[in-house]
Amino acid sequence: MNQVDSISGNWINMKYFTVIFIIVISFNAVIACTIGVASGDVTSNGRPLIWKTRDIAAFPDNFLAWDNEADIGFLYVRDFRDSLAWMGMNEKGFCIVNSYVEREIERPIFNNGALMFHLLGHCATIEEMDTLLDTLNISEQVLSGNFAVIDSTGAAALYEISWTEVDKYDVADSGNGFLIRTNFSLLSGGSDGIERYQRSLDIISGLVEENILDAEHLMQEHFRDFSDDLSVGVSVPYEGRWLADRPWGYIKSNVSIARGIAASSIIMEGVLPSEKAETTTMYTLLGNPAVSVFLPLWATGSLPQQVTGETTSEITESANFLKNLVFNYSENSYYLDSYDLIEPGHTRLWDLLLPFENEMRVAVAEFLPEWRNGNLTADNAELLSEEWAYLGKTLLDSLAGYTSQQVLAEFSVSNNYGGYPLSVYFEDRSLHYPTSILWDFTNDGIYEVTGTSSLVWVYEDPGIYSVKLLVTNSVSVDEILLEDIVQVNQTASDNTSLATAPLILGNFPNPFRPGNQRHYYTEICFYLSGNSNNLSLDIFNQRGQKVLHKEFADTLQAGINSWNWDGKDARGKFVSNGVYLYKLTNKGLESETGKLTIIK
Repeated sequence: MNQVDSISGNWINMKYFTVIFIIVISFNAVIACTIGVASGDVTSNGRPLIWKTRDIAAFPDNFLAWDNEADIGFLYVRDFRDSLAWMGMNEKGFCIVNSYVEREIERPIFNNGALMFHLLGHCATIEEMDTLLDTLNISEQVLSGNFAVIDSTGAAALYEISWTEVDKYDVADSGNGFLIRTNFSLLSGGSDGIERYQRSLDIISGLVEENILDAEHLMQEHFRDFSDDLSVGVSVPYEGRWLADRPWGYIKSNVSIARGIAASSIIMEGVLPSEKAETTTMYTLLGNPAVSVFLPLWATGSLPQQVTGETTSEITESANFLKNLVFNYSENSYYLDSYDLIEPGHTRLWDLLLPFENEMRVAVAEFLPEWRNGNLTADNAELLSEEWAYLGKTLLDSLAGYTSQQVLAEFSVSNNYGGYPLSVYFEDRSLHYPTSILWDFTNDGIYEVTGTSSLVWVYEDPGIYSVKLLVTNSVSVDEILLEDIVQVNQTASDNTSLATAPLILGNFPNPFRPGNQRHYYTEICFYLSGNSNNLSLDIFNQRGQKVLHKEFADTLQAGINSWNWDGKDARGKFVSNGVYLYKLTNKGLESETGKLTIIK
């Protein structure tokens, strides 16, 4: 096995390895993971770290198991399929995780789990893994993936394996002191999961720079991170609308580290060369990281009943129940209600989950030195695991009451002061997914508009108006009244034809990445209070240079309209990164401008 970066080794002339078996996965299966490994040179306590979020749509019921039938006993995360390990560590301090790399083949065949099961049972060190790999003949199989590994000597490595080739990277020589992969590799190519890779790279780089790369910060700053298609972090709660027609406060998690299909997560903290290998610590989260907790475990041969099972675990069942409450947008299962995680003025899930983990980490930090010094034993480690598994299950079972299916009415208003006629923009910002929205723009008991989250209402007559919003879902009803929120003056606008000037409502998504496969355009939304066949749009860069002019040839109808820009200039070439201004003009009238950002 070559021990250098980006050098391929061939697995040839070797006896057939019968333990690895082949599993056929359909092209429609969703398999995607985020993994990382760091040497002790960049962690806050000098011990190597390895981590993974397992994304798997087909097998969400993950649990822990112990196996001692091979040379070395080991602890691993699995699902109901036999002899497949999706991440784990053994009693010698050898730890491994993987991420699948899709290849363009007629029948994708997936046996990474069988390989890791075998390695955990037979390898005490990375050096032994290299020796074992050199005895395996996989030339007639398909094995494609990234594998991150640490051991009790302090070594840390990442392998890219593709059919009969393997590249090995020594993490200590990587330059950054850590390596990250999602579902692509330098060996196999591809770009699957590049958004998660970039986001993970940003987070880990920040932790290293602050010298706080450790299990605790990984738990709360990495595994529970949400981001958009541009790998830009999204705050929780999310005070916005992902797309124009999505509920307020809902995050689409499909390219986040904390994805909707995440089924389990793990952090394994190695030891210093002078420390006992058995004190290598595994923190495992079963379920989705947004709604479950990390628990401490060690490869001692005994597991708490809450994390084991035949087809799932008690912890997994509780976490999956909570996930269904939070990821509750019926049109797309990747969306979650961020206000169920944090909501000002209320106690929500993260107000309880995060302090629980902080307390657990303190308990482990106090325990490990005593064990390593010989004052405590593996029996004490098992008791500690059992205690926190019991507390974790108890906590998860109590959390349903801290989510909310009850809608909370709220809305914003803009352009609500001026001469008549006055076009006022309203946006529903009600929390917890209202399925029915009713607007009363004059508080006279008559709901003029139903079923619209964002709209413009034209006030024709002078006066002061109060506005009421009524929202409902299958669980509850709520309403809000903003008194005297709209003031329409007696004096008409200087140019009454401004009623037909465009009112810009924004663009979605913003920022956006031209050429991105998922969102290759941004939708510029605007309102017209009357029909128009004289509308044009201009886009300018930061230096005021016009990059595009668009004439709307057809008559646009009164109401909300939109136009999609793909990020190309008048010559058909993609524009560069930066902030751009766009101006909508109705011929002979004043113009409206907006701002958008392009990131590549």
